[in-house]
Amino acid sequence: MEFSISALRIVHLLRTERLGRRRIAERTGLSEMSVRLELEQLRTHGLVKLERSGCALTARGKRAFAVALDRVVDVRRASLIGLRIDEVNLAAHLHAQSRLPEAWKLRDEAIREGASGLILLVRSADAWTFAHNAEPIRIHAPEDASQLNEAFPSAAEDDLCLIVSGPTENVCAAGLWRAIRALNQLQN
Repeated sequence: MEFSISALRIVHLLRTERLGRRRIAERTGLSEMSVRLELEQLRTHGLVKLERSGCALTARGKRAFAVALDRVVDVRRASLIGLRIDEVNLAAHLHAQSRLPEAWKLRDEAIREGASGLILLVRSADAWTFAHNAEPIRIHAPEDASQLNEAFPSAAEDDLCLIVSGPTENVCAAGLWRAIRALNQLQN
Protein backbone atom coordinates (compact mmCIF):
# COMPACT_ATOMS: atom_id res chain seq x y z
CA MET A 1 0.00 0.00 0.00
CA GLU A 2 1.40 3.40 -0.96
CA PHE A 3 0.78 6.14 1.55
CA SER A 4 0.19 9.78 0.78
CA ILE A 5 2.74 12.37 1.79
CA SER A 6 0.24 13.83 4.25
CA ALA A 7 -0.33 10.42 5.81
CA LEU A 8 3.42 9.96 6.32
CA ARG A 9 3.66 13.37 7.99
CA ILE A 10 0.76 12.59 10.30
CA VAL A 11 1.83 9.08 11.18
CA HIS A 12 5.38 10.23 11.89
CA LEU A 13 3.91 12.32 14.73
CA LEU A 14 1.53 9.59 15.91
CA ARG A 15 4.34 7.05 16.25
CA THR A 16 5.54 8.77 19.41
CA GLU A 17 2.45 10.40 20.90
CA ARG A 18 -1.34 10.54 20.88
CA LEU A 19 -2.56 13.80 19.32
CA GLY A 20 -5.84 15.46 18.47
CA ARG A 21 -6.68 16.66 14.98
CA ARG A 22 -6.10 20.31 15.81
CA ARG A 23 -2.67 19.61 17.30
CA ILE A 24 -1.73 17.48 14.26
CA ALA A 25 -2.76 20.34 11.98
CA GLU A 26 -0.67 22.81 13.98
CA ARG A 27 2.40 20.57 14.03
CA THR A 28 2.26 19.57 10.35
CA GLY A 29 1.05 22.83 8.82
CA LEU A 30 -1.77 20.93 7.11
CA SER A 31 -5.31 22.31 7.29
CA GLU A 32 -7.64 20.75 9.85
CA MET A 33 -9.84 19.54 6.98
CA SER A 34 -6.88 17.81 5.31
CA VAL A 35 -5.96 16.18 8.61
CA ARG A 36 -9.56 15.08 9.20
CA LEU A 37 -9.86 13.54 5.72
CA GLU A 38 -6.49 11.78 5.97
CA LEU A 39 -7.27 10.40 9.43
CA GLU A 40 -10.66 9.18 8.27
CA GLN A 41 -9.05 7.31 5.38
CA LEU A 42 -6.45 5.80 7.73
CA ARG A 43 -9.24 4.81 10.16
CA THR A 44 -11.19 3.16 7.35
CA HIS A 45 -8.15 0.95 6.65
CA GLY A 46 -7.79 0.13 10.35
CA LEU A 47 -4.49 1.98 10.69
CA VAL A 48 -5.47 4.59 13.28
CA LYS A 49 -8.03 4.82 16.02
CA LEU A 50 -9.81 8.09 16.71
CA GLU A 51 -10.79 8.61 20.33
CA ARG A 52 -11.71 11.54 22.54
CA SER A 53 -8.21 11.48 24.01
CA GLY A 54 -6.69 11.83 20.54
CA CYS A 55 -5.58 9.81 17.56
CA ALA A 56 -3.25 6.85 17.84
CA LEU A 57 -1.83 4.20 15.55
CA THR A 58 -3.30 0.73 15.79
CA ALA A 59 -1.04 -2.33 15.90
CA ARG A 60 -1.90 -2.83 12.23
CA GLY A 61 -0.97 0.81 11.53
CA LYS A 62 2.39 0.42 13.27
CA ARG A 63 3.16 -2.62 11.12
CA ALA A 64 1.94 -0.97 7.92
CA PHE A 65 4.06 2.15 8.39
CA ALA A 66 7.14 0.40 9.79
CA VAL A 67 8.79 -0.01 6.38
CA ALA A 68 8.10 3.60 5.44
CA LEU A 69 9.15 5.18 8.74
CA ASP A 70 11.59 2.92 10.61
CA ARG A 71 14.55 4.55 8.86
CA VAL A 72 13.48 8.06 9.92
CA VAL A 73 15.36 8.94 13.10
CA ASP A 74 14.53 12.64 13.35
CA VAL A 75 13.11 15.54 11.35
CA ARG A 76 13.79 19.12 12.35
CA ARG A 77 14.13 22.66 11.10
CA ALA A 78 17.71 23.68 10.30
CA SER A 79 19.17 27.20 10.36
CA LEU A 80 21.78 26.78 7.69
CA ILE A 81 24.28 29.32 6.46
CA GLY A 82 26.58 27.81 3.82
CA LEU A 83 24.20 25.10 2.61
CA ARG A 84 21.16 27.35 2.61
CA ILE A 85 19.26 27.36 -0.68
CA ASP A 86 16.07 29.19 0.41
CA GLU A 87 14.40 30.79 3.43
CA VAL A 88 13.39 27.57 5.20
CA ASN A 89 15.37 24.34 5.58
CA LEU A 90 14.18 21.03 7.01
CA ALA A 91 16.61 18.22 7.72
CA ALA A 92 15.91 14.54 8.26
CA HIS A 93 18.30 11.97 9.71
CA LEU A 94 17.70 8.50 8.28
CA HIS A 95 19.35 5.20 9.10
CA ALA A 96 21.70 3.79 6.48
CA GLN A 97 20.26 2.44 3.24
CA SER A 98 21.33 -0.76 1.51
CA ARG A 99 22.42 1.33 -1.47
CA LEU A 100 22.99 5.03 -1.87
CA PRO A 101 20.25 6.75 -3.89
CA GLU A 102 20.97 9.23 -6.63
CA ALA A 103 20.62 12.69 -5.12
CA TRP A 104 19.07 14.20 -8.25
CA LYS A 105 16.14 11.76 -8.11
CA LEU A 106 15.34 12.80 -4.55
CA ARG A 107 15.84 16.47 -5.43
CA ASP A 108 13.35 16.16 -8.28
CA GLU A 109 10.78 14.61 -5.93
CA ALA A 110 11.17 17.50 -3.48
CA ILE A 111 10.92 20.07 -6.25
CA ARG A 112 7.66 18.50 -7.46
CA GLU A 113 6.18 19.62 -4.13
CA GLY A 114 7.43 23.19 -4.62
CA ALA A 115 10.74 22.95 -2.76
CA SER A 116 13.71 24.92 -4.06
CA GLY A 117 16.21 22.11 -3.65
CA LEU A 118 17.47 19.09 -1.76
CA ILE A 119 20.94 18.20 -0.52
CA LEU A 120 21.80 14.57 0.23
CA LEU A 121 24.50 13.95 2.81
CA VAL A 122 26.08 10.70 3.99
CA ARG A 123 27.73 10.20 7.36
CA SER A 124 31.33 9.01 7.10
CA ALA A 125 33.23 7.69 10.11
CA ASP A 126 33.75 11.23 11.42
CA ALA A 127 31.79 13.77 9.32
CA TRP A 128 28.78 14.53 7.16
CA THR A 129 29.82 14.38 3.50
CA PHE A 130 28.19 15.24 0.21
CA ALA A 131 26.71 12.10 -1.33
CA HIS A 132 27.95 12.84 -4.84
CA ASN A 133 31.67 13.23 -4.01
CA ALA A 134 32.20 12.20 -0.35
CA GLU A 135 33.70 15.61 0.42
CA PRO A 136 33.11 16.69 4.05
CA ILE A 137 30.67 19.60 4.28
CA ARG A 138 32.85 21.21 6.97
CA ILE A 139 35.24 22.27 4.16
CA HIS A 140 32.60 24.57 2.62
CA ALA A 141 30.18 25.12 5.49
CA PRO A 142 31.79 24.55 8.91
CA GLU A 143 28.92 26.19 10.82
CA ASP A 144 26.41 23.91 9.12
CA ALA A 145 28.56 20.85 9.82
CA SER A 146 28.60 21.74 13.52
CA GLN A 147 24.86 22.33 13.57
CA LEU A 148 24.11 18.99 11.91
CA ASN A 149 26.45 17.18 14.32
CA GLU A 150 24.59 18.76 17.24
CA ALA A 151 21.15 18.12 15.71
CA PHE A 152 21.85 14.46 14.92
CA PRO A 153 24.36 13.24 17.55
CA SER A 154 23.40 9.58 17.11
CA ALA A 155 24.25 9.52 13.39
CA ALA A 156 26.24 6.42 12.49
CA GLU A 157 28.46 5.72 9.52
CA ASP A 158 26.48 5.48 6.25
CA ASP A 159 23.40 7.20 7.73
CA LEU A 160 21.76 9.80 5.49
CA CYS A 161 20.73 13.39 5.99
CA LEU A 162 18.22 14.95 3.61
CA ILE A 163 18.06 18.74 3.66
CA VAL A 164 15.14 20.28 1.80
CA SER A 165 14.93 24.03 1.21
CA GLY A 166 11.92 26.07 0.21
CA PRO A 167 9.96 29.26 0.75
CA THR A 168 7.79 27.89 3.60
CA GLU A 169 7.97 25.13 6.17
CA ASN A 170 4.90 23.43 4.72
CA VAL A 171 6.46 23.28 1.24
CA CYS A 172 9.72 21.96 2.70
CA ALA A 173 7.86 19.31 4.71
CA ALA A 174 5.90 18.16 1.68
CA GLY A 175 9.11 17.96 -0.37
CA LEU A 176 10.99 16.18 2.39
CA TRP A 177 8.33 13.53 2.94
CA ARG A 178 7.92 12.99 -0.80
CA ALA A 179 11.69 12.41 -1.03
CA ILE A 180 11.56 10.02 1.94
CA ARG A 181 8.71 8.11 0.29
CA ALA A 182 10.70 7.92 -2.96
CA LEU A 183 13.77 6.76 -1.06
CA ASN A 184 11.77 3.92 0.45
CA GLN A 185 10.45 2.95 -2.97
CA LEU A 186 13.99 2.88 -4.39
CA GLN A 187 15.08 0.52 -1.60
CA ASN A 188 12.21 -1.92 -2.03
